[in-house]
Amino acid sequence: MCEVNFITQFGLIMEYCRENCVHSRERMLMIALFHCANRVAQQTANHQWPDGFFTISNAELNSWCDLDKRAIETLRNSLRQRGLIDFIKGSRNKSNPSYKINYLVRDGYRIVPGNQ
Repeated sequence: MCEVNFITQFGLIMEYCRENCVHSRERMLMIALFHCANRVAQQTANHQWPDGFFTISNAELNSWCDLDKRAIETLRNSLRQRGLIDFIKGSRNKSNPSYKINYLVRDGYRIVPGNQ
């Protein structure tokens, strides 16, 4: 688990999205995943954010960002290609997908995925 400043990280996500022409649907999914990571942190004793994978169903993601399963699968691939997340596919009716957020950092004038 790691320490993440919610406000700072959210600001970096929004700036990264603006500067890198991230599509609005990709933004919605990224914000939903970020929110779910925050919920995981709230459930820990020290409010530590997940630095590894956390599990969330497509149905729950749908409830946060109103994207169907196919859209989630397409958009998460795009977010992975940008280096913003990583994920492990779920198994049909056996396990839900797991996600890992690559938190953002400033590198000079650029915002890049990095480790915290």
